[in-house]
Amino acid sequence: RPSVDADEALDRGRRFYRDCCREIPWVMENYALEEVTTTAEIRAALKAMIRERGEEIKQRLPMSEWAGALDQALMRGREELIALEAHHYNRHHKSARNNHCMGPA
Repeated sequence: RPSVDADEALDRGRRFYRDCCREIPWVMENYALEEVTTTAEIRAALKAMIRERGEEIKQRLPMSEWAGALDQALMRGREELIALEAHHYNRHHKSARNNHCMGPA
């Protein structure tokens, strides 16, 4: 069900971030990312990405449309998480798509 207001959507965003953080150790192990990054770096990059997307929505849309736009962004994020967990990506996909998580090239 859609969020009633922006506060509910923001709360869902916080829960999504916590869900993602719980999966980081599994992702690190299964994609052998310990060689290229740390859990803390991935967590920080994830937080920055979520905040950046939220700020884009807040700047671009009127307040009355925030809840729907935040819900849509969270739905896309959940789809990405599911694809990651289902191994639809190889290690090089994660490195190439999220190289800001991996530090400078």
